[in-house]
Amino acid sequence: MTYYNPKLEEADLYERLYQLDEDIDAYIDEKNLKIRHLDIVIAGSSALVFNNIHIKKTEDIDIIKISNYISEELLEKYDMNTRVGGLENFFPYNYQDRIIKLNLKTFIADYYILSLEDIVVAKIQADRGKDWEHLKNEELLSRINWSLLKICALEMEDSLLNDRQYQWFLSRYNYFVEVNGHEEIIIKNL
Repeated sequence: MTYYNPKLEEADLYERLYQLDEDIDAYIDEKNLKIRHLDIVIAGSSALVFNNIHIKKTEDIDIIKISNYISEELLEKYDMNTRVGGLENFFPYNYQDRIIKLNLKTFIADYYILSLEDIVVAKIQADRGKDWEHLKNEELLSRINWSLLKICALEMEDSLLNDRQYQWFLSRYNYFVEVNGHEEIIIKNL
């Protein structure tokens, strides 16, 4: 049974996390896996919603990290996009230090979300139209810790494959902070 819904609202997202947790627990029992605990890190637009930023509905839940023992089919049943996990260079190098645990009562999975600043940097790096639309959200802009955003942006140097990619990222980052009136955190090209 698939729960696919082309546009997910906040209540749908929470329901999917609870249902996925139950199904993972059953899957682990069925396969007799020796897993007692899973950490799942959520990124993208869903992470904005879980950060209480109200955006237009999202189509899926982007997951950065999950055990390789869990089947893709099970994750796809709940519109979990694991492809983003292969794009580690879209996230600041130390994003794991800033993840936030969701306060959910689950059986086996602990769900985490990226910090707002890590989400912003990832959206700047992705450089897609829908991401730039999300970055105009007044609620998001009012809650960004701009000093932390600069730290996250500086960490991208260690995430990206080469200096040219980092310079390209910096030009987009600097544009974002300048149009939002935070010239004090512009990063000069190295």
